[in-house]
Formats: sequence, C-alpha cells, structure tokens
Amino acid sequence: MAPEQTGRMNRSIDSRSDLYALGVTLYEMLTGTLPFMAPDPMELGRSTRTALEHSEHLGWAEIRHPFHPLHGQRFAVLKKRRIAGNDTLILRGLDCGTFSVAREWTDWADLLPADSLKLPLRQLDADSLLALVTLLEQITQRSTEKS
Repeated sequence: MAPEQTGRMNRSIDSRSDLYALGVTLYEMLTGTLPFMAPDPMELGRSTRTALEHSEHLGWAEIRHPFHPLHGQRFAVLKKRRIAGNDTLILRGLDCGTFSVAREWTDWADLLPADSLKLPLRQLDADSLLALVTLLEQITQRSTEKS
C-alpha cells in the first residue's frame, strides 16, 4: 500500500500510488522479501511513510535548549535538513518515533568564535563596568572633537 493510501499523509491518491506498488512488486521479485517488515501494522505504516527503518544514524545529539521538555536527553540523528531557512535534525526517539529539532538547540550547534578560544567566563563587577563606560565615553568625545 502506498503511503498516501494509509490516510496519514495529506496527499491525493494518483498514478504515483501505482508506481509505488510496481516498485514494491519488483523489489519483492528480486529479493524475495517485502521492503518493510514490522510485526505491528501501525509500525509498518510509519516505516513505509518515513522509510527510516533501514537507515543508519549519523551519530547522537543531546538537546541542550533549557526550556525543551527533552532537555539533557540524547537521541540518534537520522537526517540533517534545512527547513524554512533553519538547520534541523531529524531524531529518533525511543517512544515517540521520529521528531525534528533545531540544530542550534542541540550539541550539534555551531560554536561561536569566542567559544573556540576556550577562555574562562568572566563576570565584570560594577566598578569594572563603570570604568568601561567611562572609557567608551572618552573615546567618543575625542572622536567628535577631531571631526
């Protein structure tokens, strides 16, 4: 059965369903097995829809966004995609099937240039901030006096 015939996809049934059935038939003739095997019909529908049962994962990603409900958990990365201009990872959950998450919310996010320097974090106290503001004011006054 073609994925659009399961009722889980928002696609109309057309000639592509016949092409899909032909592909499954040819696959079964060549290999002697069906392309997707699952003991549960719901799982079979999911595997024909996503075709992720046979794919190797690309590694592991930990969700690092502090407000994400799965914060701190690690998942297998199945695919990297760019959706609506955002880099996205398709992850495989244990109980929830597959889901996508923004790459910047995981440990796969690109490092900022400052992060690559491995400098310790420093917090400025009030006196240091006041000295910095005074210095910036002096610099801007000198540049306006020269103009």
